[in-house]
Amino acid sequence: MKDIMMIWNRFTGRRYSNVNANQNEPGESEDIAMKTNNLRRKSSIVMSNFINTALAVHARNKRPNRLRSNLKLFQNYRIPRNFPGILTLLISGFSAIAIGCAIFIFDPYELIFKMKVTFSPGGEIFDIWRKPDVELYLKVYLFNVTNHNEYLSGKESKLKFQETGPYVYRELFEHSDVHFNDNGTVTAYLQHPLQYVPHMSNGTEDDMLILPNIALLSITNVMRNSVYLTRLGLNLLIINTDSHPLVKMTAKEFMFGYESTLVTLGNKMMPSWIKFDKLGLIDRGSQKSLPFSRDFNVSSLLQMYDFENDYINVYTGENDISETGLIEKYNGNVDLPQWTGKCANVKGASDGAKFASYIKPNDTILFFRKSLCRSAIL
Repeated sequence: MKDIMMIWNRFTGRRYSNVNANQNEPGESEDIAMKTNNLRRKSSIVMSNFINTALAVHARNKRPNRLRSNLKLFQNYRIPRNFPGILTLLISGFSAIAIGCAIFIFDPYELIFKMKVTFSPGGEIFDIWRKPDVELYLKVYLFNVTNHNEYLSGKESKLKFQETGPYVYRELFEHSDVHFNDNGTVTAYLQHPLQYVPHMSNGTEDDMLILPNIALLSITNVMRNSVYLTRLGLNLLIINTDSHPLVKMTAKEFMFGYESTLVTLGNKMMPSWIKFDKLGLIDRGSQKSLPFSRDFNVSSLLQMYDFENDYINVYTGENDISETGLIEKYNGNVDLPQWTGKCANVKGASDGAKFASYIKPNDTILFFRKSLCRSAIL
C-alpha cells in the first residue's frame, strides 16, 4: 500500500510519510528523506518500463491493421491512362540533359569536321581532292606576225602582230596512284591533261601562223655573253641548219611542241641538259590533246606542262587537321632545284585542290604550280 501511495504522490506532486516529522530529531528526518528519494527513483524506473511495454504492445496490435490498409490501397490503385506519356516525357527530359552535358563537353561540329576533312580511303573530302569535280580552262592567245618578210629583209624596223585565239583547253585535274603513308601523309602522281574545247575557241588548232622560233631565240640569248669563238660556232650552226627567228607553224605545234633542228641536235649531243627533242609553249611534245567529248577518258592523255612521273606528298590531317591537303614534299624534296631560299620552298603550299583548314583573314595562303616554278602568295 505504501508503494502505491508513493507512486500516486509522484504523479500528484504530494509527499507522504508514515512517520510524523519531528523537527527536534534531525538524524531521523534525514533517514526518512533518503528513503523517500530511493522510492521515487524506483517508482520512476517502474513507470518507464510500464509505459514502454504498453507502447510496444499497442504498436504490435496496430501494425497488422496498417499493413492490411496499405495493401488494400495498393490493390485499389489504378495506373493513370497518360502514364506512357509521362514516362516518355521523363525519359526525354533525362536524355536532353545528358545530350546537353555531352555537347558542353564535346563540340559535335568539331568532331564531325575532323572526321570529314581528314584524308582516309573512301572519305568524302579525300575523293574530292583526288579528282576535283571542277571545270578549269586554259585560254591561250597567240600573236601572228604579219610583216615577217618585210622585217627580215630590213624594209620595216618594227614587227606587226595580229591577235588570234583564244584557243581554249579544259584541264582535267587528278591525283592518281594514291598511296597512304605511315607518317600522316599521302603520295600521289599528278595528272593535268588538256582537252581542246572547240566551241569555246576562236579558231582551230590547225591555224597556220608566223610565230617566233623559241628554240633559236633561247639558244642565242643563253650564248650572248660567250667568247667569240663559241658565238662564231653557234652562228655557223644556225646557218647550216637553216634556222630562222620567225617560222611558219600551226597553233597546236607552237603550243605543244614543234620539231627544230637545233633542239634535236642539242638533245643528241647534250641529253643531260636538253632532255626533250621538241619544244612548245605549253608542253615539250608530251601533251596529246584530243577532240572535245563529254565522255572523255582521262587516262588516255599524258601530263600537262611535262608532269610525267612527277609525284607529290601531302598531309592527311591525321596529326594536324589544319594541314590537310597541303604539300609536304614535291618529287621527294621540300625545295625546288631552280631556286634557293624562300622561293624554293613548297612545304605548306597548296596545289589548288585543297587549301588549309581554319583559314583566318590575315593568314598567308601559298599556291604552288610547276608552271609557276615557285610557290606564289595568293
